[in-house]
Amino acid sequence: MKKSIIVTIALLLGFSSCEKTKNTTTAIPDGTYFGTFQRVVPGEAGQIANVALTFNSGVWFGESDLANYPALCRGTYEVEGNKLILKDDCLWIAQFDWSLILNGEYIFEKNGDSLIFSKKPLSVASNWFVDTYRMSLPMQGLKKSPMEGVWVESVAKKDTMEFVSEYDGQFPVFTLKRESQIIDGLNLPGYFSGPYHYKLLENSISTQWFLSSNSAYFRYYFKMDKGGTEFKIGNFFADFSENPDTLTFVKIK
Repeated sequence: MKKSIIVTIALLLGFSSCEKTKNTTTAIPDGTYFGTFQRVVPGEAGQIANVALTFNSGVWFGESDLANYPALCRGTYEVEGNKLILKDDCLWIAQFDWSLILNGEYIFEKNGDSLIFSKKPLSVASNWFVDTYRMSLPMQGLKKSPMEGVWVESVAKKDTMEFVSEYDGQFPVFTLKRESQIIDGLNLPGYFSGPYHYKLLENSISTQWFLSSNSAYFRYYFKMDKGGTEFKIGNFFADFSENPDTLTFVKIK
């Protein structure tokens, strides 16, 4: 009823002829898009982050594998011509550059299942930069994981990592299995046991623990040997007082 009244008033006042058409449902097909973010400042191209953004009927949410670069949470969006207008609905209290929050007006281009949108500050005289997102929908069907098999830590031989060979979700998955522990009479899995999303890059791996309240990805060193039978990985789960910064895992299956 309220919506009908507003529409009627707009028509009576003659505003309908000059209203710009806004499209939140067909300009960006619903789905989760994967890609990269980069900030360029004068004389320097910034680090490239891996990002995921979900668009669904005017609502968006996202995440990055680098903390607050860019700062992604959730909000609403609308498309107006070649402009993508995003509103961030989250409360930010961390100390970081708030210009990295996905919010405001972006120049928008759509090509098939690919999206490119970029933003410049209102004033180029100070804090000049260009933020660019390059996103695309994944291909349908199961995807091949970059890792597979079961691997055991080579020294204590108590921790194993099992990589799923195929996946159909946002990122591939591995499961960390640790020796159980007795706490208050209960036999519980070792700390940080469970499934992880991961992203494998050159000489690094970014992980996100399913059971963590933090959705950010954290990057660690990763190097596979030439024979593909062992790899070295940054210590992402074990006690640093008892273990080295880099752990070695060997393939057992």
